[in-house]
Amino acid sequence: MKTYKLQGSYSIKNWQELEAVLSAVSKDCKIDYSSAVVDKGCLAILKSLNSKINVKTYILTDDRTFFQYFFQLLLNIIKYFSYIFYFLKILNKQPKNKFQREIMIQDIINNCYSIGIQALFIASFFSFFAGITIAIEGVEKLSEFGAGLLTVDLVVVSFFKEMALFLGLIVICARSSAAIIARVGVMRISDEWNAIKTMDLDPDIFLLTPKIIAFVLMTPVLGYACCFAGIIGGFVVLKFMLNLQFALFLQMLGEAVSFSNFILIALKGPVFGLVSGLITAYEAKQVKLHSESLMFHITRGVIYSIFGAIFVNMLTNILKVLIK
Repeated sequence: MKTYKLQGSYSIKNWQELEAVLSAVSKDCKIDYSSAVVDKGCLAILKSLNSKINVKTYILTDDRTFFQYFFQLLLNIIKYFSYIFYFLKILNKQPKNKFQREIMIQDIINNCYSIGIQALFIASFFSFFAGITIAIEGVEKLSEFGAGLLTVDLVVVSFFKEMALFLGLIVICARSSAAIIARVGVMRISDEWNAIKTMDLDPDIFLLTPKIIAFVLMTPVLGYACCFAGIIGGFVVLKFMLNLQFALFLQMLGEAVSFSNFILIALKGPVFGLVSGLITAYEAKQVKLHSESLMFHITRGVIYSIFGAIFVNMLTNILKVLIK
């Protein structure tokens, strides 16, 4: 038996608040109001609703299995793909939709600035120290075999192939995913989401899709910034530990970086950004009308968006090995 744990404080004078919460609860779902503060009027309503369900005892549980949730998540990802294509269709409409088109384009630009440009410094700073750490470990271990200079290849290849994108993605998810879910969640709690529907606008398209597109555009940008900062951090270590000259470093850098390595960030970055953006939008849409749900989906959105990108990267690497 499904149960719903009611949180917060409710009074019969403001019965609309309780009705708004219960409207999202399934009719065959038992309501646990032990943690909520309710007066006699609301208590009578809740007892009446529970009495219609012929169950004497109930347990707080979520009947959805991991595979059910994963299947539901895949359906929503397909749904958001359709939103993106519909959004592109709107952009190509006749000038009668010029006002809506300008709003959405401006929203994409604003989100690119907040998600990507404002995160450049912290992402680069983060990657700079990561490059220093990798270079120190590489010099210490490889110098035992007289191959300390191969640390250049170690730093360059690791950042171009994996590290740069993941460091940038962690910054985006920890910084922007949480902010987007919090912003959209507050809009849902305060009924701003429904107010947009009264303007004959789909909030999924006009609020979430521009943010997904910003994720797609800015993830490779942050990836290249993290890659550059990490390589600089590696050079600083090599300069002090091996007295490596900058000209020699550039020569070895050119030999280590192939065109396929350089273009890899531009190919994988949008895919990682799309996966993270879709999961972020999905979790923002799942926020219910209470603060506990908001905190839960912020935490899950950040974790799942990072996990989703790592999972996709694992699949692509497995496919690459199998093809070879």
